[in-house]
Amino acid sequence: MLWLGNPITFVAIWVVMMVGMMVPSLVPVLRRYRLPVTLAAAYFAVWAAFGTVAYVVGTMLVRATRHSPTLGRALPIVLGVLLAASGLVQFTEWKRRHLACCRDCAPRAAHSAWDDGLRLGLHCCQCCLALMALLFAAGMMRLGAIVLVAALIAAERLLPRPMPVVRLIGVGVMTFGTFLTWRALS
Repeated sequence: MLWLGNPITFVAIWVVMMVGMMVPSLVPVLRRYRLPVTLAAAYFAVWAAFGTVAYVVGTMLVRATRHSPTLGRALPIVLGVLLAASGLVQFTEWKRRHLACCRDCAPRAAHSAWDDGLRLGLHCCQCCLALMALLFAAGMMRLGAIVLVAALIAAERLLPRPMPVVRLIGVGVMTFGTFLTWRALS
């Protein structure tokens, strides 16, 4: 975990990873804009902020578990429960609303491409909470986990009828969280 010691390295790797994961599902939106690079820059600035928060939380958890064996034993249980709970988000109106914004972002006359990129980035970060939780639990720097989450994000955003996929992802994330909890308790 070399990235734990250097937040700049982590955020740089995070942004590169997010570009690779999100561009396939972002291309249809970028085609609608006169300034797609500006929109993409704002969009990925939001993801960079998300990555910064992930770095801070992850670093705090790693440091806390080093100093508390009890927390070290409890953390996998808590993370499994939180992951299972995040799968439930896939079934909510909140998820559907944010997914609709991610899928149907159109230029708004009163806003700049930068403003629209920020708005889209915020919706997409919220839309991807369960999938980001899955990525963290599966190992956020593991290529297989990255490819899986990128494929799931693309499926949610690009398939003509996304809700069956969204619900299937919810079941999968809840199942994985339940498995992690069970394994931690065993």
